[in-house]
Amino acid sequence: KLLIYGAVLVAGMIYGSFLNIYMEYFFQKRAVKKNHKQYLKKRFDILTLGAVNSILWVLTFVFCGYSADSILSCFVILILLAVSIIDWHIFEIPAKLTLLFAIMGSIRLVFDWTRCYNAIAGGAAALIFLLFFYWITKGKGIGGGDIKLMAAAGLYLGFECCIVAFLFGCVYAC
Repeated sequence: KLLIYGAVLVAGMIYGSFLNIYMEYFFQKRAVKKNHKQYLKKRFDILTLGAVNSILWVLTFVFCGYSADSILSCFVILILLAVSIIDWHIFEIPAKLTLLFAIMGSIRLVFDWTRCYNAIAGGAAALIFLLFFYWITKGKGIGGGDIKLMAAAGLYLGFECCIVAFLFGCVYAC
C-alpha cells in the first residue's frame, strides 16, 4: 500500500505542477487581454500547489480505496483547485473548467449507470435553485459561473451530496 500511496503522491505532484503551468498561462492571458500587470503577480509556487494536490490525492485513495472512481475524483480535485484559485483572484469561473467538470460527471455515469437519475436530479436541482436565486437578486447575489459549476457538481455528486456541498459552500462563503 505504501508503494501505491507513494506513486499517487508523485503523480499528484506532477499533475499539480501542470496545474501551476495552466495557472501561469491563464493569468498571463488575462493580463494581456485586460491590459493589467496585476494578474502576472498571481503566480503560485509549483511545490506548494503540487503538495496540496498530492495530499488530497493520497487522502482520496486512503478513504475511497483503489478504483476508477478514485482516479476520476483525483482529476476532479485538480479541476476544482484550478477553479478555486482563479475564482479567488478574479471572481470568475472559466467555462472550460466547468465543462471539464461536467464531462467528469458524465464519465462517472459510464462507470455506474444506476445513479443516472440521481445525477440528473442533482444537476437540475442545483441549476433550477441557483437560477431562481440569480433571478431574485438580479445577478448581484451569484454569478453565472457559480450556477454552471454547481450544476456540474450535481451531475458528478448526485442529488443528496450536491445539497450537502451547496450548504457547505454557503457556510464557507458566509
